[in-house]
Amino acid sequence: MLKERRRRKIHEQILLLTREAKAASAEILDKDSELLAEARTVEQQDRLALCTKLYGTLPRELRDMVYDYVLGAARDEVVSRKYSVTWEGTRTVFDEMSHPQQCLWELRTTEPGDFFWWRDDHMGAQVALEVVERWYKTRTLVIRARHKKMFRNLLHYDLFGTVLKPLSAINSITILITSPAATKAEAFHQQLRHLHQIDNKSASLSLKLRMADGKVPNYTTRMRQFLQFVGPAVFQLREHGFHNVSVSSESPARVYTPLYDLTESEINNVLVSRRCDK
Repeated sequence: MLKERRRRKIHEQILLLTREAKAASAEILDKDSELLAEARTVEQQDRLALCTKLYGTLPRELRDMVYDYVLGAARDEVVSRKYSVTWEGTRTVFDEMSHPQQCLWELRTTEPGDFFWWRDDHMGAQVALEVVERWYKTRTLVIRARHKKMFRNLLHYDLFGTVLKPLSAINSITILITSPAATKAEAFHQQLRHLHQIDNKSASLSLKLRMADGKVPNYTTRMRQFLQFVGPAVFQLREHGFHNVSVSSESPARVYTPLYDLTESEINNVLVSRRCDK
């Protein structure tokens, strides 16, 4: 009987200690959350103050050097349409709006406390806008020809949702063409006219044929189709003041830009009389 009472008392003490430990743990978590929120507030205030000082003290050339450090090395950025993939592998396209590749898009969905360099509340309005502008100037935007309906959105709507008009900042675009025969030439060249609005006439505009293997059947025919297909686009862009237009194939890597120093009739004669893969 005595042992039973003692056992019960010990059990009650254990329950009491457990409740106290849980209460203490909850209080610690609450305090930790408060401290973290306070630290983030202080961090944000310090960052905004630093950005304000950066904007008001350094000239744009030096600010761009700071932005380059923030953004990392310049590289290609694939732009596609927004879509979702079900567990069954079915892809559903949301709309024709421009959308950055997944590794870039993840920057917009990171946890609180990460570095949102494109947001006014993290960098200040002036600095955030300049960083986004610098991102466009140091990236090559890659877009597939079959996504041609996105050309207009890509130029007028910033990928990061700021007020910046990308057409004022874009410095390099590559258009990948995988199947010239299947791409409707009239629709492609019509949508390509949106690129005429790019402010920087020195921007690099590249038309590139992508093939998995240069030894695919009818490779020469396919290359000839590509070179004939892009010809009007090259002349169209040059007529609108773009002097840095290039034409190439990705695999095998070859450059065909000098071909378009000829007239259209001369180009057709060359394509008929010679192998394009030589």
